[in-house]
Amino acid sequence: LKGNFAEAKKNKSLCLLSRNHFDKGWILFESRWEVESYQLPLASQKPLLDDFSIQNKVIYIWSEQGVGDQIIYSSLLLDALKTKNNFFVSVDPRLISLYERSFYGTKNVKFIPTNDRLLEADYDFHIPIGSLGKFFRDSTKAFSNHPSGYLQSRTDLSETLEKKLRKTNQRVIGISWLSKNNEIGQAKSFALADLIPI
Repeated sequence: LKGNFAEAKKNKSLCLLSRNHFDKGWILFESRWEVESYQLPLASQKPLLDDFSIQNKVIYIWSEQGVGDQIIYSSLLLDALKTKNNFFVSVDPRLISLYERSFYGTKNVKFIPTNDRLLEADYDFHIPIGSLGKFFRDSTKAFSNHPSGYLQSRTDLSETLEKKLRKTNQRVIGISWLSKNNEIGQAKSFALADLIPI
């Protein structure tokens, strides 16, 4: 089912999720691995996690897609890390220090760069980070657990930047203008010169 049918299934899953049909939506969301432009799933002989009621296990949560997707899916980490297990979580190397700072109070997780692969002997189960939703966002009520802010900036840098930028009472707005995704990056990017009129 590679190609258009796989893309249609993935898109249907997003439609179902947007309409609060979480049971069917999350199941169909797993079809994302069939889309040709999507990354390959982790090749592992260890079992894919299908039940978060387990305890005292080591779970490898591996990243998928780019930095933006990893940050969005990371809101689900708080729920996973509350379970009585230990975790390795792979994220883009640029996010490691940010995540170590943001999840500082959580002692059962170690963040590793995406280009580091664990030995299978190091973990009992694995799961892609995007699949955490089926465990922790299975109803509209479950979204009340969704944190409004979970990543912590460096206070010293934030204060320095704020002093530099806040010379008036005007708002400070950050804009992400560039995506390096080979497939869809061009559609999500623009030249900085395009901002000159505003």
